[in-house]
Amino acid sequence: MSYPEAREKLKLYRENYQVITKRFNFAKQAINLNNQAKQKMEAGNYQGAIKDLNKAISLNPGQSESYLSRGVAYSQLGRRIGAIANFDRAIEINPENAQAYYYRGDEYLQIGEQKKALQDLNKSIKIDANNPRSYFNRGIVYYLIGNQSEAMENFQQAAFFFGLDGDSDNQKIAVDMLDKFQQN
Repeated sequence: MSYPEAREKLKLYRENYQVITKRFNFAKQAINLNNQAKQKMEAGNYQGAIKDLNKAISLNPGQSESYLSRGVAYSQLGRRIGAIANFDRAIEINPENAQAYYYRGDEYLQIGEQKKALQDLNKSIKIDANNPRSYFNRGIVYYLIGNQSEAMENFQQAAFFFGLDGDSDNQKIAVDMLDKFQQN
């Protein structure tokens, strides 16, 4: 390699390094904004969280966590269609995101789309077979469509996994649902 060729390569390496450094800094800023948004959501400031998440997404649009969090914030504000659109994007970026399928399934359940809810909850359980909330919501869907045996089975699974998680409040709710079925 000649000296002029080496100088040209060095120039390209420096330019690439600058681009990589810039992208890394954007990603780091997006993570910080995501963390700020989560704190705001914990405090109930969903609008503030959405503003932070909008900034995070503009800096790093390939981070599925930002869309997932923004979908949860929209959901908390009752903006179901916006929530679903964000969960769609989170899934598009990361098709193995069990939480995104769970949350989107929950939104579909809230708007009466049982078939879509069931599809998403099934996918969530396929990816993460230990999520009690997915089983619980799937139990509700089966109850709503009139499949009592599947509903009972899912409430049993939910109660079991809530118990493993030490979530006795939700475990009791799942057990209460089972008791109602057994009384009927």
